[in-house]
Amino acid sequence: MYCIYCGKKIKEEDRYCKYCGKKVKKETFLNSKEMKIGLLLVGIACILTITVQVVKTLTSPNYVSYVYMKNIQKKNYKALLKNTNQTTFVNEKTLESLIENDEDYQIKDFQVDSCEMNEEPTCKITILTKKKGTITKRLHLQGKKLFNLIKTYQIKDEWKTKEDWYLYLPENSEAYLDGISLDSYKTDENQKEHFDGYKIPSILEGTHELDLTWNTMTLHREIHIEANAYTYNLEKNDLEENMNQLLIQKSIHTIELLYQSIEEKKSFEEIPNIENDLKETYQKLQQKDVEKITNYQIANANILGMQVENGEILITMQLTYQYEIKEAKKEKNDTCFITFDNTLKNIKKIDSLVTYFSEK
Repeated sequence: MYCIYCGKKIKEEDRYCKYCGKKVKKETFLNSKEMKIGLLLVGIACILTITVQVVKTLTSPNYVSYVYMKNIQKKNYKALLKNTNQTTFVNEKTLESLIENDEDYQIKDFQVDSCEMNEEPTCKITILTKKKGTITKRLHLQGKKLFNLIKTYQIKDEWKTKEDWYLYLPENSEAYLDGISLDSYKTDENQKEHFDGYKIPSILEGTHELDLTWNTMTLHREIHIEANAYTYNLEKNDLEENMNQLLIQKSIHTIELLYQSIEEKKSFEEIPNIENDLKETYQKLQQKDVEKITNYQIANANILGMQVENGEILITMQLTYQYEIKEAKKEKNDTCFITFDNTLKNIKKIDSLVTYFSEK
């Protein structure tokens, strides 16, 4: 057994401890088994106390915020995604693209200034960025009980995702999002006429790369995920310059042919190489004021914008045109709207062509 005063091992029959000299009664001595159990319990208590303190420190708002910002600075995308439901379009690659395009997260240095423990805890971070200088951000945290005992914190998912997100692309196109084919995501839900619909189970908000092959066109677009759906519209820069010029030349030829045919008093059926769909456009032009002019020609034309509309391409075009009226030469600028079919070869309709020509 052991002395309860100094802890030294003594004999069962000893009435005095030969080490500290204190008188002891038999019942005050602890046997070896009891001593071991007591020391074990004390050790467990110490370990639990230390563990609780370590967990509290490692999950405290200040430390969690520091680690989060450090992972952004070090571009540790795997760690940043640990609390995010990773899917095909929520992954390290897409998160990397998101961060690389956000100047707020091009971090040279940072510090956690303070944390406010309100109903929704927040931590104020001062960031020295590479391009924007010093900025301030607030990180939102959420708390939870660990084993119903310890209050811990983690960053609320800064990288927002869209669930069941719809993408609408021109009918019969072939599409890749972030380099991944969308064929398996095609859906008949919430369909739009003349568009193919794709349902993405989960996707990170932010910028994604869309590659689209449609008829003779191969297009590349950066699209930004914000709303619950995205409809792809063409832009002037989507087409190669030679395609833009072909569209302009086709438009100029067709418009000049229509005005020339009116000057020559032709019926629509007498116009050579004209699309049948333009009969209504020609009839609108057959008005008195148009018949007054001669030598109509377009001096210059520019594409202002394009969009997909009902499976066709609507082009907004700025025209500079010249004409003669009562032997007076005039030049004007106007905007018209030209609808091509989805092959970009045939004109379906031309709106807002000028039908009034002043003699002044």
